[in-house]
Amino acid sequence: MKRQTILLVESTDDKLKTNIALQLANRFRIPYFKNYAQRDIDFENSFVKIYGHTCILQFLEQTGYSVVLDSSYPKEYAQARASNLPVDYNNLAEIDRRFSKLNAHVLILAQNTYLLEDSKYPEFAAFSKCKSNLIMIENKSQGQIFEEALEFIK
Repeated sequence: MKRQTILLVESTDDKLKTNIALQLANRFRIPYFKNYAQRDIDFENSFVKIYGHTCILQFLEQTGYSVVLDSSYPKEYAQARASNLPVDYNNLAEIDRRFSKLNAHVLILAQNTYLLEDSKYPEFAAFSKCKSNLIMIENKSQGQIFEEALEFIK
């Protein structure tokens, strides 16, 4: 059986994030998933809970399938921390523990804190038990960023 590969790609630059995630899915010949429902969240007036992908996590645990996730619970962590929104950190820690048991890799494409959310991704990397890599994207081509992502995943 082929080894399970789980990649979570995060960034405040949505276009770049999606392009890199799709390139990784193509390179590794594994499915790509983006939760389009996340656009409908009212972050100001609700608990942030959509990014956990708990159903997808259960599916991955039960099947051993591989996937590239375009935004997931790391974004929930960063947005909640940046906006002082209520969030269940125990739930996020449990989701993170389960993803780490699956040897998930978290790839964070960050800018030099132009957005407050970007400044919270290093905190997430310290919080997470998953293998995480922060790639600063300023003054880099998409090709350079993709090559750095590949080096991290090896």
